[in-house]
Amino acid sequence: MTKRLALIICFGLSLTASAADKEPRFRFQKAIEVGQATGEEIIAVPLDSDVYAATRDGYPDLRIVDDRRAMVPYLLEPIGKNRVNQLREACASKVVSLRVDEGKGLEIVVALGEKAPSAGGLTVQSPLRDYEHRVRVFGSHNGTDWTPLVSDGVIFDYSRFMDIRNRDVTLPANDYRQFKLVIEQELDDRESPLRELIRGQQEGKKDQRLEITRNLRTPFRIDRVELWRTVEKDAGTESETIPYPAAGFQVEQDAKEKVSRVEIRSRREPLTRLSLATTSRNFSRKARVLIPVARGVRTDWVEVGRGTVVLIQFRAFRRAELRVDFPEQRQEHYRFEIDNADNPPLDITGADALGTGY
Repeated sequence: MTKRLALIICFGLSLTASAADKEPRFRFQKAIEVGQATGEEIIAVPLDSDVYAATRDGYPDLRIVDDRRAMVPYLLEPIGKNRVNQLREACASKVVSLRVDEGKGLEIVVALGEKAPSAGGLTVQSPLRDYEHRVRVFGSHNGTDWTPLVSDGVIFDYSRFMDIRNRDVTLPANDYRQFKLVIEQELDDRESPLRELIRGQQEGKKDQRLEITRNLRTPFRIDRVELWRTVEKDAGTESETIPYPAAGFQVEQDAKEKVSRVEIRSRREPLTRLSLATTSRNFSRKARVLIPVARGVRTDWVEVGRGTVVLIQFRAFRRAELRVDFPEQRQEHYRFEIDNADNPPLDITGADALGTGY
């Protein structure tokens, strides 16, 4: 094996030189340093942005040559990694007691089954909509002495305003066999994250004031309380998603269409995901990724992926989903569109690109 190789991008599909050329001409070349070698070896060379920017779709012009300009055989394949799925596994349990404290809330004691593993979280199942309750959780070994585990949990359903809900409370690592849930009545206006959420949605509108008055307090019905834990299971090998630097970033606001357009430039890396960075919070909006497609003298923008970008954050609760996935693309220009409807535009501070490594 030679001490030096070079990765090259040729001008065409063939390396055949013209009669006037003594050797093939290349439009890009990058050295591959392999160090000392005593015999035949296999090396893995990850491609970088320089290579992606220079080569064409499908990599038909990619070659590797040694220091004598002789071509070296190679195999191009995705960088793989072992995939681990995180699954939620139910823990056998039963309700030991239920106590109603009028005007304050509910107190529920749930015990794990004799052979059940330790619980990592709980879910409060309810058929109701449009509610919010603070939840405190205590753990005990004997049902008498209780240790605080969660002091500021929140379960809620905001379906009236957007498709956002949370019924889970994650527990810290513990070995307790009994859990006491204190589910308080709806929070008052001074503490309510719902009021903060609605205020954030209305921000930017002039001469408007939103007042919410509830005259009827509905008893909070609970179908059941489920204890669970998170387990990891080997799911084989998958292509590894790696970050790529964005070559350009610009935000445009279209007041007429009520959308934010994030123009993102790249160096033709094999991308499969775009995600946003924002200082805004408490929102849920439809989003899509588009790419330019030439149709004669006209260029159309074609959708390749869509989803919902969400960031809900108050006190200890945080849910952030700011990405849109799509089939692998190698483009120089992407457009990330966000539907604002009647809401103020988000404060978008950046964009991240991720994709397959080869």
